[in-house]
Amino acid sequence: MSRYDLLPPNATPLERNLSRATSTLDRIARPVPIIRIAKRVNIPDGVIPWLVYEYGLGELLPYITNQRRLVSEGVLWQRIRGTPASIRIGLTWVDVEGFVEESERGTRRWAEFMIGLDAAVDADTIDRIVGIARIASPVRSRLQRIFAVYDFRRFVLDESGLSDGGILSDHSGTRPRPDWPQISFGDFRGKTIDAAPEPIASVLIDYSPAQVTKLDRFLLSEGRLDEEWHVLNYPLLMSEENVESVTYSGQTWGPFGWVSETWGSVETVVSTQVSTLTS
Repeated sequence: MSRYDLLPPNATPLERNLSRATSTLDRIARPVPIIRIAKRVNIPDGVIPWLVYEYGLGELLPYITNQRRLVSEGVLWQRIRGTPASIRIGLTWVDVEGFVEESERGTRRWAEFMIGLDAAVDADTIDRIVGIARIASPVRSRLQRIFAVYDFRRFVLDESGLSDGGILSDHSGTRPRPDWPQISFGDFRGKTIDAAPEPIASVLIDYSPAQVTKLDRFLLSEGRLDEEWHVLNYPLLMSEENVESVTYSGQTWGPFGWVSETWGSVETVVSTQVSTLTS
């Protein structure tokens, strides 16, 4: 018997030659030790697709196109799948910064969750976020809402203040598509205008002082029915103790030259803006 065959010592030379001629041990002996580390160290490119299939990572291919990265991160991700951490990791795969907020306990929506983003995103990114959430979340849970900047919550009688901007029926947002969760996006826009050095008008403003108990909200248990009413977006200037109501009473235009523009051009600009907003 030799390393080429497993024949007994009494084998004939013909039997040994036939065994050596048909043996595949020489062809596979050298790659065998590599198999032990092929899944962990220096993975050949031809093995990567098979590992993706073996580990069941094919559902993540739409979000991680690099299959080598998919094998490296996907296996670790599967160990925490079904947790908020898995959703946060999935958001990084679609280049989105966000956080997961679970729904209120003890309510009918206990199994729902929301995703908060730093800024609004486009429709394609929303599709990718929804897909990641469906894969990463438990079967019992459902992505109920995605919000960014514009975020007003459902009014809770024993928790919300009357001036918090809460909505009686639901959280802020809408459903542009039936397969999407509730979307509540907002943005801050600003523009700088160079003002003329000379005054163009004098404005008359009346100040009406008032006293309030709470500066930021009205509480049923602490507020007084005869105090000044104040809610969000109400034109009040608030100091530490007092509130001054500002009332616009008109203005007097100063002597300056008007720009040579006709009302027809203004109508064109306004109609263009309206068409942009409604399209």
